[in-house]
Amino acid sequence: MTVLDASAVLALVHDEPGADVVVDELRSASLGAANLAEVIGKLLFWCGEDKIIYGSETPIWHPQWALKAFSDFQIPQDLVDGYGYPQLTAQAKRKILGENLLRLHGMDVEATKTRLASRTA
Repeated sequence: MTVLDASAVLALVHDEPGADVVVDELRSASLGAANLAEVIGKLLFWCGEDKIIYGSETPIWHPQWALKAFSDFQIPQDLVDGYGYPQLTAQAKRKILGENLLRLHGMDVEATKTRLASRTA
């Protein structure tokens, strides 16, 4: 089993040397929570919460547990304080989990929320 660290994931994101090795290992690799915090922190710092989109292999399995884990996840305060990473706020999570994708497709976020809420009422 391969465990990727934050630098491997960021090499892939930035298409840096070694990215091809990361691609070869990606399907069977794991990423620990500490590394996830570092990757999310760097993405928030360098890209901002408006440019991050959550993705999963939803057609293969139901993602509810992963969505719950992400919703509950916080960047440890020592990383926020030590590296200046923004905290993963409720607003940032909403954007990452769906609002950014809606905007990318030209959809109105509030209109979509209203339409979905009317379906469950």
